[in-house]
Amino acid sequence: WASGAGCRTASSGASPTPAAARANIAELHAAGTSFLKIYEMVTPEVFAAIVDEARKRNLPIDGHVPLSMRARNVASQVQSLEHLRNYEMDCVSDPEVWLAARQAELANVDNEPGNVLRTRLHSLQRLTAIANEDPEVCADTTEALKATITVPTLRMNSMDLHEPFMRPDFEEALELIPGAIAQDWRNAQAKLTARAAPVDTTFAEWSLRRTGELHAAGVPIAAGTDTPIGWSIPGYSLHTELEQYVEVGMTPLEALYSATVRPATFFDLDGEMGQLAPGYLADAVLLSANPLENIAHTRTVEAVINRGTLLPKAALAELVSGN
Repeated sequence: WASGAGCRTASSGASPTPAAARANIAELHAAGTSFLKIYEMVTPEVFAAIVDEARKRNLPIDGHVPLSMRARNVASQVQSLEHLRNYEMDCVSDPEVWLAARQAELANVDNEPGNVLRTRLHSLQRLTAIANEDPEVCADTTEALKATITVPTLRMNSMDLHEPFMRPDFEEALELIPGAIAQDWRNAQAKLTARAAPVDTTFAEWSLRRTGELHAAGVPIAAGTDTPIGWSIPGYSLHTELEQYVEVGMTPLEALYSATVRPATFFDLDGEMGQLAPGYLADAVLLSANPLENIAHTRTVEAVINRGTLLPKAALAELVSGN
């Protein structure tokens, strides 16, 4: 992925200038990268350079709305936007004023680490923007978002309302991941459970509401979980994500579409994958109950067909256990 100045992750492809961004994209493409993710600390100039280089190489782009930009000006330049990140800041009555305030902070005269500066900007503007939402401005931003795919990661965004470890089957699912990681997650869960301060659920509630509104307005939604962040167990968390899509207004069929057809669209593979049709990749999940009747039935996996090879439940269990 690509980030801006102040990045503290050595392997991230930090791109503080357009020239550095172009060089990074060339290197990533030569290494076989299949798509790019733009993080939120890039400048508009670096963002433009990344988009230009990606288009030259036919690389799809996903990412966050950069804090230096407005969501409506980013949407048409990328194939998807993640986590509803910074979208709320383009739903206020005077978004240019809010943008100018962020850009002043992004000058970073105190040379804060990028992750610290990013978190501080979220703290300064996120909840205040939600509290000062302007429906007319937000409608215009929503219209602009129709130009791309939105991946709301509701499982993650709504954790303060739907804590994953409160599900009755979570501990059983936790046994399927490496033991050391599972124990780290249990320890983190215990600290959260013991916290004394009340939890602010404003962002969680907003994420659920806005996802339903975006879907109703015709914004394309795709399923994503941000695994492994936030106790996200591979596979298991996708079922939870689809269930939450139905909770906010999707039909079960629309939720399934978000996890099948829409990812194919992102990679420009509509004629090759995402559907059961002649000439498509023979990838499928076989269930014992109809998910169109209840989206939770996606959990009733009996077998998987992977590129034409049938993997029954016993074979899947062996793969998961590592045997």
